[in-house]
Amino acid sequence: MATYRVEVTSKTVKEIARLEQDIGMKILQSVENLALNPRPKNSRKLFGSESSYRIRVRDYRVIYQVDDQLKQVTVFRVVHRREAYR
Repeated sequence: MATYRVEVTSKTVKEIARLEQDIGMKILQSVENLALNPRPKNSRKLFGSESSYRIRVRDYRVIYQVDDQLKQVTVFRVVHRREAYR
């Protein structure tokens, strides 16, 4: 099975660092799992986009894009669900 390279933007790293440690670790674990399966069962495709998806980790949303040609996943948002789509 081909693995994907996971990139996390610097803004996302800062967002994760501000969270409580247990939630941050859970999110990092979920992000690492995207390398093996960029479209897990609990992922949802974002409306109006060809390659953007989201996964839910507790009350947070991890929003990312998948590039199948480059075998790359780019995580560009980790945000509480009440603020995810503003």
